[in-house]
Amino acid sequence: MIAGHNEHVAWGFTALYADVQDLYIEKLDGKGNFEDIDGEWKPLAVDHEVIHVRGSKDVQLDVRSTAHGPLLNPLLTKETRSISLKWTLYDPALNAIPLYEINTASNWTEFSAALSAWNWPTQMWSTPTIKGILLITRSGRCPSVEVESAYQMCLSLTAQTTRALYGVH
Repeated sequence: MIAGHNEHVAWGFTALYADVQDLYIEKLDGKGNFEDIDGEWKPLAVDHEVIHVRGSKDVQLDVRSTAHGPLLNPLLTKETRSISLKWTLYDPALNAIPLYEINTASNWTEFSAALSAWNWPTQMWSTPTIKGILLITRSGRCPSVEVESAYQMCLSLTAQTTRALYGVH
């Protein structure tokens, strides 16, 4: 649990442990290409990584990726299918952690706007109001899923629905 406050807003947050990773079975042609979502064959991206090992030689690693993310097969030695990992952490558009905006918020509107820009890691937030109401919301991006459950609907509680439920503006 982490807590903070300024002259106007107090807050606490803790890890939400939301599922932000998906695995995909990929179709590869054996020539360095993958079948993309649109059915077209596209070349795998290759990132040449160097892992520096103290007291030993560097390890060279080529990480091959599809549009979903890196292929995990070098790690899954008994898996025959090509498996990729899509993780919200890998999305460069989701790199905001708006601590300054949270620290300078002067009301719930500014605070919830700052939280809406928080992309990862996923967090559960509680914020008391001057009227004695405890607002609870979450921050962070989760992959869209087809299956709806009560738990998933609970996690989709946003600042806007929190305001509507509690009449806070």
